[in-house]
Amino acid sequence: MDTTFNPPPGDTGQSVPPMSPPDKVSIRPIRTYESDTADVLRSQNASLIKIAIAEDTRRQEIPTVTEEQGEQVDGSLTKKSLMVLLSLVLLAGGAGVLYYIYSTSQKNTAEKASLALTSIIPYQKAFEINIPIENLTRDAFIAKINQEIKNSKSLDGSIGYIHTTINGSSGKEILSTEKLLSILNTSASSEFSRSLDPQHMFGIIGTTKNSPFLILKTNFYQNGFVGMLAWEKTLADDFEGLLTNTPLVESTTTPKNSSDLLRPEQKFTDIVMQNQDVRVLRDSLGTTRIVYSFIDNNTIVIAPDELALLGIINIANKKRFLR
Repeated sequence: MDTTFNPPPGDTGQSVPPMSPPDKVSIRPIRTYESDTADVLRSQNASLIKIAIAEDTRRQEIPTVTEEQGEQVDGSLTKKSLMVLLSLVLLAGGAGVLYYIYSTSQKNTAEKASLALTSIIPYQKAFEINIPIENLTRDAFIAKINQEIKNSKSLDGSIGYIHTTINGSSGKEILSTEKLLSILNTSASSEFSRSLDPQHMFGIIGTTKNSPFLILKTNFYQNGFVGMLAWEKTLADDFEGLLTNTPLVESTTTPKNSSDLLRPEQKFTDIVMQNQDVRVLRDSLGTTRIVYSFIDNNTIVIAPDELALLGIINIANKKRFLR
């Protein structure tokens, strides 16, 4: 079998040109930072020398500070620093002045508040006695109070408030209850004294005469009641010459017989006034030396006699009724 391929009719018989061998492929070297820089230099017709010249020119264009200019800058900074420092000093001084004014006003306000007459019972007149507390003796204190009582006009049933002040470390201060008992050198127990309020009221009530009285406040009734019972042993002696009537029978009287020698010590007894329990101490002739009463659970009134105490009770009752 003949397998020769004959071209079909009309075919020119041109054959497919033979494929030429492929051109040699040129391989581009790997890009590096150094090669890129070289390309840039070639593309911009630049050189390392030109770059160096350009950098030097840029540096020359940056302004430089001469020594003279530096001194001027330093001087300017020094002036600014001084101005800032002066401003701070002025501000500090102004703040100091304002603080002084504020503290002084606060001190005056506190002093006025501490001297405010917040009496325990209402009063019609007030008498201030300023006492030099340094080296103050019991006798000198009592003499000062009695002199004020003597100089007072007749109160005719009204109340006079003896407003006693001392010169303390922070200025003028109201005499506290603790300081009062200390000046009088009383024998009141420490437990009782601690139960007392710092505020007390020493005053005068007009009856048949101007009679002094003392009002104490306790914050614990049980301690106050027990403390007063224990204080009864020396109460009249502690307030001798101030709230105590002088006994008509002197203790120095020579006893006439054995019954006088065995005469029992005078003690407080109970009486009732205006529905109030009252403790009273009388001498052997029946003359009252001193009385006291709890007119409420927190208020103790000490007076030289029943008439003065009755006046205080009536005024206190009116105050409670008006509330």
